[in-house]
Amino acid sequence: MAQKHFVQLKLGSKTYLERVSTEGCEYVLEFRTAIKTKFPKVLKAYDSYELVLFEADGTTKISAMDSIDKLEGKKMPLVAVVEPVEFQ
Repeated sequence: MAQKHFVQLKLGSKTYLERVSTEGCEYVLEFRTAIKTKFPKVLKAYDSYELVLFEADGTTKISAMDSIDKLEGKKMPLVAVVEPVEFQ
């Protein structure tokens, strides 16, 4: 069943807050794409794989390979940050 989670996106010195649905997501990997879709203007320069998701404490990383069901019961909001990937 799809849920909505509060996601606090931290990008540089700015912070944004939205509720993001898990509809269509089986893994956290797919939820990162849903987050990017919810913030189209501020994340337009980044790919979803550059998003890293943390628990509400901002330090406990949530693995992209975790089942979306693992987000149930997490303290809110989840924290998303961009870690840009450099290509050579």
